[in-house]
Amino acid sequence: MQIHPPGEIVWGQRMNCILNHCHEQIATDVVVIVFYATAVSVMIVLAWLSQSKTVQATALMFAGFWLLTMTYFFYIDGMQYYALTLLVDCALAYQFWRMARTEIFPVVLCGLMVGQVLFLVGALSFSLNGYWIIFVLNRIFELTLAYIIGCSIYRIRKFETPAETRDHSADMGLKFIAG
Repeated sequence: MQIHPPGEIVWGQRMNCILNHCHEQIATDVVVIVFYATAVSVMIVLAWLSQSKTVQATALMFAGFWLLTMTYFFYIDGMQYYALTLLVDCALAYQFWRMARTEIFPVVLCGLMVGQVLFLVGALSFSLNGYWIIFVLNRIFELTLAYIIGCSIYRIRKFETPAETRDHSADMGLKFIAG
């Protein structure tokens, strides 16, 4: 993988680049980005349909941070990327911890973010190969997407039942569990 400083012109080489992220199989990166962009879009739509301010805020926060991390994944490399990812994950973990004081929904997200922070610190401490770091970070990202999408679908299905057949205690339990 070749990384070039911003503004540097490289002559005589065939470059496959997105910003400063250059390598032979850039098409694979584009396919992965399209897949995750589709999943993030589905998450946002389902969060909106769930009619939960907590789930909607979480989905928008998560999507925004995903766009931010994608931008600097393609712009910077190595330790700087992991340092920024660590910073973003710490910010998300703190926000989910604050949200978890009143609801159960963000507790799982806080746990996932804390796990991701611990993994990053451990992986960087033991100089784990970059491929495996990105592999694990992507799996944690997918788990987080699946959790938010699952909670959204649960809320949509739960509120699908007629209001006459639901009791108030079920509505309070639903808010407590799934935002």
